[in-house]
Amino acid sequence: MMVPVFETVQDAGIVTWRFVRTRGRLALAAAVIYGAGAALATWGLPLLGLQGWILPQLLSWAGTLPALLLLAPIWAVFNRFVVLGEKTRGYLPIDVRVRRVLLVLFLLSLITALGGVPVSAALQFAPRVSRIASLGMLAAAGLGKLVVLWLTLRLAITPALAAAGTRKNPFEPAFAYSAGAVWPILWVRLLVYLPLLALVGTLMVLGGTTLTGQAAVLSHPAAVVIVTAFTAVSDFVDTAAMALIARRLAVPRRAAQALDPKTA
Repeated sequence: MMVPVFETVQDAGIVTWRFVRTRGRLALAAAVIYGAGAALATWGLPLLGLQGWILPQLLSWAGTLPALLLLAPIWAVFNRFVVLGEKTRGYLPIDVRVRRVLLVLFLLSLITALGGVPVSAALQFAPRVSRIASLGMLAAAGLGKLVVLWLTLRLAITPALAAAGTRKNPFEPAFAYSAGAVWPILWVRLLVYLPLLALVGTLMVLGGTTLTGQAAVLSHPAAVVIVTAFTAVSDFVDTAAMALIARRLAVPRRAAQALDPKTA
């Protein structure tokens, strides 16, 4: 089953706008949660004065968990809105759907965080070893990062299946349904996050060539507000795109299984 990249992104943007119009309170709640999370990450964690690469990265991931917890009910509502057209579900109650979405999002974020640890370790310890050893560490870290990227793409539709599906373990069907769709999912995600990447890149260029200058620009209140807004919109459109892809991949597979006498 082919996934049309541009059509998927366009439809994701349309359905996201419909959600904002029809469920404005939930969209506003998401904006507040994103704002609080950005404030914690930008001005809270740096107060700890952490050194190196590994510990700051892990604590940065830990700092996203409160927002992840608070956003889980909204992602459950949004995914069901996209996949099933459901418009009556609210933030509460915290039922099995929300718990499944929360567990899925937590595990996916953990996979991503752990995938970045080898890269952080290579950056932290490479200057202390020989050139050949440092190159080997960087190559191994890069390979590991690619494996994690591939895994997250294969599991990208898991939150949608967790919110709208009936299986207790949505990882298995997500992994099966996404076979052959890794490249379209990757292109969809790149297209969705391209404006955000371009914005962050532009701000870093304005900060100069030093990490201190770039950090100063990125931590400016106006920059934080703009980047957070772009991040929230990108995440919503990406979630909608993955939900649309999940619906596109899962429905034909389930229909084929229903017609297969071996699965009857």
